[in-house]
Amino acid sequence: MIPLEDMRALVRRGLGGLDEMDMPNAEADRLLNMSLWELESKFPFKEKECLTRTPLIAGVGEYMLPNNLDALITVSIVRGRLEGEDLAASNQPPVRYKLIKSGADEESEAQPSSIDTSLQGRPTHYFRRNRVIVVSPTPRTNEWVLELLMWRAVASIIDDPTLTIGLPRNWHELVVEGAIVRGHFFNEDYNLAQQASNFQTSKVRSAVTTDTKEDRDNRYAGVRVIHEWPDEQPPRRHRRRS
Repeated sequence: MIPLEDMRALVRRGLGGLDEMDMPNAEADRLLNMSLWELESKFPFKEKECLTRTPLIAGVGEYMLPNNLDALITVSIVRGRLEGEDLAASNQPPVRYKLIKSGADEESEAQPSSIDTSLQGRPTHYFRRNRVIVVSPTPRTNEWVLELLMWRAVASIIDDPTLTIGLPRNWHELVVEGAIVRGHFFNEDYNLAQQASNFQTSKVRSAVTTDTKEDRDNRYAGVRVIHEWPDEQPPRRHRRRS
């Protein structure tokens, strides 16, 4: 991993050997952020996938989404104790139900369930409203856990020398190179910006995300099962030639 302080130094070097007086940390971080956001929005980094769980409360249908949410993959509810986590009251084996995404026109129908107990029950649907997820019907009991499989947004670069950018290590250099491209562009040196962009583009094309590596490795991977030890195999019989 390349620490943030080193990434800033590489950006300054790529822009002509600048120092911190010429380019303060805040300006270097802006360039790095713009490069980072472009890369993480274009490629399916496995590192962005995560699972979060929140206990559902009886009579409550709305829950805040995580601050680092980029996009939801699946939404489920789970009943039972999960991997040692004391999130649910039941000791039963986990039971999982995938929720169905509702359209915006169904939102008004889901609202009264938080008040009318006759409309409460096991949630079957959900919809998202800004930073809030609404499950419907509203849960009647506290036995369920809301499970979100989601893509998380890669954290923006802040003024913290210990921060890492959350992408595979071979992509850190590409973030720096993208920042250099933008630095030349905003300095109106479009020739150098184009040259730096061409260099970065060739590196991006040869880079491989985790998902792609797993797919490629699985294609060539194999497991061979030996049913008996070689010493235990019966001798082969040779057929006589007639």
